[in-house]
Order: sequence, then C-alpha cells, then structure tokens
Amino acid sequence: MIGDCEFWDGLEWIWNFQWRRELFQWELELVHQLHERLRPVKLLDGKDDNMVWKFDSKGVFSTKSVVQVLQSETLSDEITSYSFTSSVWRGVVPPRIELFGWFVLIGRVNTKERLSRLGIIRFSDNLCVLCKKEIESVEHLFLLCELTWQV
Repeated sequence: MIGDCEFWDGLEWIWNFQWRRELFQWELELVHQLHERLRPVKLLDGKDDNMVWKFDSKGVFSTKSVVQVLQSETLSDEITSYSFTSSVWRGVVPPRIELFGWFVLIGRVNTKERLSRLGIIRFSDNLCVLCKKEIESVEHLFLLCELTWQV
C-alpha cells in the first residue's frame, strides 16, 4: 500500500521504499525515474489507500485492459503496419497471447541475452536453451533457432 512506502515530514510527503535485496545499478536508475515521476503526485493525509486501475471503468486490472491501452496509445504505426500484426491485434487470440506477441515484437521478452544485458545473469550463460549454439535473443528464439522451427 502507498501508506507503507512513505511518511509525512511536516507538510511534505517523503517516499521511503524498502527493498528486499540490494538493487542492481540499472535498477537504481529506474528508482530515480520512479521518484521523478512521483514528484508531482500530491496525496491527501488521512485518506485510506485503495487500488484502482485507471484504464478500466470499474477500476479492476485485466490483461484485456492492458492490451486495449497498448492498442490505443502506445502501438506505433511501424509495428501495426505489418499485415500479420493487424490480425493479432483484432482479438483473434486471447488477450494474454496478444500481450506476449507484442512483447516479442518490441523485444521485451526476458531472453538470456536481455537478462545478461540487464546484469541478472552472467554473460557466459546466455546460449539458447534449446540448441545451445547461438545467443538466446528474441530473433534467435522465435525465428532462427533450428529447434524452434521443428516445434
């Protein structure tokens, strides 16, 4: 809850995030960005916290609402201009598959190559889990791996 991540210092709201582990260097930059985004947020003292997903009329989170937001606001013309993507984004597959397909298209799937770049795994451990011949990137895993093609 938001109330667990802050304290009031007079009239000023001070964010006080507690992490379960020491953060990686790249995560510290994300925390800094989070603090910058939270700076203009003004909260009311004495109000109870409640969770609301602003992209749904009832305030409830769903994968479908995320997909709708991505379709309406974030998807670039470059991605949706490909003929195969137009059918993916029209509800032909379940929303979670649409979301996963979008992550594949923009390279946000947690492949070994991405995890090693983020410092989560060692660079030496980034070979494809299937063929063990190439670096496990989005392109390799979903397009170029010989074992993927057999599946």
